[in-house]
Amino acid sequence: MLTIEIIIFGVAWWLGLYLLRRSQAVPAARWTAGGLISYAVALALNALGQLAPESLADILRWQVPLLLAPLLFWIGAIWQLRDKLRMVPVRLNSAQNPQTAVGLIVIATITFTLGLGLILVPLDWLPRNWLIVAIGGDLLILGYAVGVLDAFEQGESLLPDFVRSFVEAEIIAWLLGLQVGVVMWLSTGVTFPLVTLLFVIVATGMALQVYASRVQRWLDDLVLGQFPQLSRERAALRELTDALPRAQTVDLKWGEEEFVRLTRKALSQLGNLPKLASSPLIRLPLIEERLRQNELEDNTLIRTAELKALLIESIGRLKPSDTIDFDTTQAWRHYNALFFPYVRGLRPYSRGFGHYDLDPTDKKVLEWFQVEIPPRTLYNWQADATRLIAADLREQMDS
Repeated sequence: MLTIEIIIFGVAWWLGLYLLRRSQAVPAARWTAGGLISYAVALALNALGQLAPESLADILRWQVPLLLAPLLFWIGAIWQLRDKLRMVPVRLNSAQNPQTAVGLIVIATITFTLGLGLILVPLDWLPRNWLIVAIGGDLLILGYAVGVLDAFEQGESLLPDFVRSFVEAEIIAWLLGLQVGVVMWLSTGVTFPLVTLLFVIVATGMALQVYASRVQRWLDDLVLGQFPQLSRERAALRELTDALPRAQTVDLKWGEEEFVRLTRKALSQLGNLPKLASSPLIRLPLIEERLRQNELEDNTLIRTAELKALLIESIGRLKPSDTIDFDTTQAWRHYNALFFPYVRGLRPYSRGFGHYDLDPTDKKVLEWFQVEIPPRTLYNWQADATRLIAADLREQMDS
């Protein structure tokens, strides 16, 4: 039973950390990650409580509140997903289909509620330990489903990054954990100190794998502090490497609304090439044509650069006049809404955005946004302008 508990602990712990790293800006993912991590800790305490000496009997008292914590996090995740659960019909299709994700969430919610109820109102013929492990399965299903929905929203692929991270984390956990297991098997037996060490080693190894890029960045800052340019270049390459498994690797047939949504996402990522690299728009036929015309090598980095150039060119076609750089008339609203925030990188409503190094035109634009244009108006202009950009891209593909 201990082996099964350690395996389920490791998977739940890894998936919670993985969701926090991949989708930390998504509320539903944060809630789900909290449920997975609290469940993993409760599972570890449940296993350790059965081995703890009398002097550490207090460890058992933390199991009840920690077993209730996943329920609270589950409710929070479902609340954040309420709109998606209403809008997407429940059908079980392919593994990364949002309809499949919604179906999995509905099924997992039913079984999770049943399992938690059986723990709180125990029956003699159902072992409590097995019920606790079963609840972990429901949480893992929820975590995967939330990852699928987020990947769909971002226009990214989930499985390559998901599987790679999981396999790497498992290999590290097994390599480290087996050393403790061999000591217990050959010498000490199953003891409280070594089982505690085993849980800590598994948790630490998986955390280091999930946050490997951040750990390397901290090490670069520490060791390469005197070479900031080198540190920045290494960070950019790591971000690009991390983004590659998320990129859609197949050409998709998008409907109009889906294409507009992906275009809006790509526009918002113009200033961040690693994030833009995960956009499925790098597979557009227009990009293929540009690669052939310019005799460029076909790889993700070059495709990303070509997508950025393509989007900037489309934005440029929204400009009403080439004789001036900026105007506040209605004819300029779509160009202003995309060019200055996305191409020039202005953030008019951000308090931390620095104004000291802006040229006179950018300062004028920034002041105009802040004084004359409410955030909601800018959002609506950007939504309308995005449709124009998407239409322009489609026209280029059809011509």
